[in-house]
Amino acid sequence: MLPEIIKKALFTIINILTQSKIDYVLIGGIAVNIWAEPRATNDIDITIMLSKLKKKDFIDTLQKSGCKIADKKTVIITKIDNVIVDFIPANTEFQKNMINNCKILALEYKNKKINLKLVNVCDLIILKLIAGRRMDIEDIKKIIRINKNKINYDKLKLTAEYWDVKNLLIKILNKGI
Repeated sequence: MLPEIIKKALFTIINILTQSKIDYVLIGGIAVNIWAEPRATNDIDITIMLSKLKKKDFIDTLQKSGCKIADKKTVIITKIDNVIVDFIPANTEFQKNMINNCKILALEYKNKKINLKLVNVCDLIILKLIAGRRMDIEDIKKIIRINKNKINYDKLKLTAEYWDVKNLLIKILNKGI
């Protein structure tokens, strides 16, 4: 399901986040690979609960783990086990709710298991709708096609309306995916 290099990086990331007592949820292309069909992605995107007080400690922990940091205003970028990782602080209620409403998935790597916190399918669709790139629209089509019976469409439409992406969602849904 996931390439070994990604699994290795995820194990390292989850250990660092656990050590730092930082809650998180996995989003982006890796989440699409888990919810739908594998597609090429060259990074790991993770939304994290990170207060300003914990940010410095978290960056210190990453650096002590051998990571070089690019601390941008809205994202912390690093490379872990040769995989680029984007840590996105949860600044909105939607992002915080994504973390609280995640799906727990067991991940195994080299006979070790960890619980991975994966964005739920509806929240992933909303993230992709907000991004709105061609690749995101294709991801949404695959996610809906594969998970059509797992989606709460009323909740999805309501959330899409809040984020002003309901018209795009309706357009995607009406194409008979």
